[in-house]
Amino acid sequence: MEHKFQELSPHILIMHAEHDTDRPILAAVSGSRRTLLMDAGNSPAHAELFREELARRGWRQPDLLALTHWHWDHTFGMTAWSIPVIAHEETARVLNRLAGLSGSDEELEGLVQEGTISEESVTHIRLEYGSPRVITVGTPDIIFSGSITVDLGGVTCELSHVGGDHSADSCVLHVIEDKVLFLGDALGPSVYGGPRRQQYRFPQAAGAYLRL
Repeated sequence: MEHKFQELSPHILIMHAEHDTDRPILAAVSGSRRTLLMDAGNSPAHAELFREELARRGWRQPDLLALTHWHWDHTFGMTAWSIPVIAHEETARVLNRLAGLSGSDEELEGLVQEGTISEESVTHIRLEYGSPRVITVGTPDIIFSGSITVDLGGVTCELSHVGGDHSADSCVLHVIEDKVLFLGDALGPSVYGGPRRQQYRFPQAAGAYLRL
């Protein structure tokens, strides 16, 4: 388990991606007054692993959750945290539409047919949740359009909308004092609603970060 987690700085702990069930990077950014969580995880089980590691290390549990975009692997663990959620207005729009989702095979196939998710996503959802499955999609509480800045107490996080091929609502998270920029999947290829395409070429995997 140890290799799954990495302290990037005294303020930042990440849980690395696991590709078997499409679990993305999660990050906790902790200041003197509060902790911000970047992305919710793809399921309550994914979220619980990170919560347990934070507790084991004596880190403050998250007080706020910031979403980089709406895709299921970054958001379906949201309800496991029970904290205020910050999201771009387009992220909120899609999640509000998906809020009644129960996770049935019929619903998932309908989302594939309309181009909302892919067959690959359905495969990963089935692997992550098993069967029978219950999925509860949460909705954001704090909505922004361009960017939003959160003071955690000596640590400042700026969540900024950048868009891109992967998802129109993609945002990046800049931890200013630590000079770390989380990219989410902003530089990844398009995966839903049509042929795969990619505007940018970047050597790091989707969900990576940059030290500035």
